[in-house]
Amino acid sequence: NEAQSLLEKATRLDDANAMGYVNLGYVYLQKERWAEAEKACRKAVQLDPKSVLGWSNLGLACVNQGNRSGARIAWKNAAELDPEDETIRRNLEKL
Repeated sequence: NEAQSLLEKATRLDDANAMGYVNLGYVYLQKERWAEAEKACRKAVQLDPKSVLGWSNLGLACVNQGNRSGARIAWKNAAELDPEDETIRRNLEKL
């Protein structure tokens, strides 16, 4: 996939670009490549702990690997940053 290739290259060129990792994680989520999505999202929130999308996507990657506690932590972090986000709130309620 071209988007994946471009984002992988971009994150190699700029290892400190949190949004690049968020986007790469999203591409992996779309392909159901959960472990790779988790790795990219973890890097994103490490670089930018205030990334709501990074935390939210990390929760998705975790829950799809059966890691409910990891998903809970990620979604709680996302909810603290954006308490009005209905999707995050619903995801937490489902756990």
